Amino acid sequence: MNEKIIKIILIILSIIGLSSCGINWNQENKLPVNINQWPVIKTNISRAWFSNFKTELAKKDSVVIDIRTPPELQDTWIISGAINIDYYASNFENNLELLNKDQKYLIYCRSGSRSGKTLSIMKKLGFTNVTDLNSGINWWFQSGWKTEKFNYQKKVVN
Repeated sequence: MNEKIIKIILIILSIIGLSSCGINWNQENKLPVNINQWPVIKTNISRAWFSNFKTELAKKDSVVIDIRTPPELQDTWIISGAINIDYYASNFENNLELLNKDQKYLIYCRSGSRSGKTLSIMKKLGFTNVTDLNSGINWWFQSGWKTEKFNYQKKVVN
C-alpha cells in the first residue's frame, strides 16, 4: 500500500478516535450525563506523621490495627486498644475483608513499610477511611505517647 494512503488512513482514524471522546459511553450503566449529579464517594486514605495520627486517635472514633507479627509483639507494647492482624499471615487480606469498610481505621507497623502497603490493599478492597502511621510505632515509642502491654489472647484477629 502506498505510504501516502496509510498516512491518510491513520489521520482519519485519529480524528474519529478523538471526536468519539465526547460520546457518553455510560448510557447502559444509566449514569447521569451531568458529572455534578454523580454519586459522591468520600474517601480518606492517607499516611500521617505521628502528631496527626495522635490527633486522629484522640477522636476515639477509630479501630486501631497493629499489623506486626505475633512474635514481634511478644515482648513489646502497642497503642492502647489496638487489635492485631498479622501482615504476613496467609489470610491477611481475608481478615481485612471481614472488617466493616465504612469504619474509620488507624493502622501501623514497626517502621511504616508494611502499614503503607496495607493502606494500598485496604484502598483496593474498598475501604474509605484509613490512616496509616507513616513512621511506624518506633516513633510513637520515642515520643512517650500512651501504649499498653500486648495481650495475645484478646487482641489477635485470626
